[in-house]
Amino acid sequence: MNARIAASLLWLALFLAPAARAETIQAGTTAGSESAPLFVAAHEGIFARHGLDIQPLIIALMPNLPASLVSNSIGIAGMVSTTFLQAVSGGLDLVVISGGSVTSPTAQNIALIAGSNTNIRSAQDLSGHRVRMPGLGAFMDVTLRWWLTQQNIDWHKIEFTEVTFPTMRDLLRSGQVDAVGAIDPFARGIVDSGAGRVVAYFLKDVPAGEPSVIYVATRAWAQAHATQLPAFREAIEQAIDVIRADPARGRAAVGAYIKLPPQVLATTELGTYDPAITPAGLSWWVDVMRAQDLISEPLDTTHLILR
Repeated sequence: MNARIAASLLWLALFLAPAARAETIQAGTTAGSESAPLFVAAHEGIFARHGLDIQPLIIALMPNLPASLVSNSIGIAGMVSTTFLQAVSGGLDLVVISGGSVTSPTAQNIALIAGSNTNIRSAQDLSGHRVRMPGLGAFMDVTLRWWLTQQNIDWHKIEFTEVTFPTMRDLLRSGQVDAVGAIDPFARGIVDSGAGRVVAYFLKDVPAGEPSVIYVATRAWAQAHATQLPAFREAIEQAIDVIRADPARGRAAVGAYIKLPPQVLATTELGTYDPAITPAGLSWWVDVMRAQDLISEPLDTTHLILR
């Protein structure tokens, strides 16, 4: 066999060889509309078009996400800023790899909902009652306590504990809890079922544009996957563009991962999304959390964002 034929056969073998499969990356998050960009990027094949095999994984409670990252059960987490900062304050070496959703005073996809069988009709009625949140120290928990402080209400007189989103409606209906902090599509489902009524959309007083759900990894994992991070960020940006242009496609993607009736998804309000992330945005949460004794010391937020 001469050299020319050998070279041709080698080229043909390489051409016909199957392409190397992309590493499958589990991306954990909780079941809520704030994670819609992650769901859209996976459901519509945007990740795949960027050479990424990223599979969303629903995790019941937000505070479980940091441990899932550290144990390598997942590679990426769609995590609220408050849970991230509390984990970092506790000594975990986590970093932000992309922004996701941000606060908006017009948002009505997150609400304080009281059971229809209670007399709770305003924030002033909450004292002495049982309020359940999808994660203590997580976004809604911290934000609700901040909002109650703005209303001159002592949240220490309210009993806060954790429950998962899917159990909220039945707990309210049975009277086992008095009120919940919920997000669409679960908030909408609770109200439409008659199990609860909206007391307040408590994000209305939070400054606009503060990061809520962000995408996080361990620093070691992020550094080991540095070449893939630009593609992940571009995919999230494109997914956000899809949601802005056609919210129905965003709802369809949410529905693909959160199994709820079509009529509930059809009325689900999506969040406000921005892939940008700044140290100033994280610092706003640090100040709020220090006031609630969730963080004891200042954090250098510039060190927490991996560019």
